[in-house]
Amino acid sequence: MNAMDAIGTRVSTRTFEAGKPGPGGVEALERLIGKASREAAPFGSAVKLGLALGEGEAKPARMGTYGLISGAFAFAAAAAVPGPGAFEDLGWVLEGFVLEATALGWDSCWIGGLFDRTAAAAA
Repeated sequence: MNAMDAIGTRVSTRTFEAGKPGPGGVEALERLIGKASREAAPFGSAVKLGLALGEGEAKPARMGTYGLISGAFAFAAAAAVPGPGAFEDLGWVLEGFVLEATALGWDSCWIGGLFDRTAAAAA
């Protein structure tokens, strides 16, 4: 499956199986983060992405989403300097990441505003 096919198959997931991804899983996510970070955004904003991973064996990542998301091993966080088109650029780049991850078999869920901004910034 490619990212275009993922548009029709992606669903929002709020409950994930706890545990680390299989061999190469973290590296695949890190490659996707790097690729998305180099993506040219439509309005020219620089968008930064980070990956917050769970700690230790089978421990889910924490981003202050208690009660909203459970069991997620990782969170991708995105940020852009405020300006004309910055929110649209952030959405474009992050959605590209989500679709690429979906194409690789990862589940995902968008969260906007209901998370710990300090934890996201640390990612």
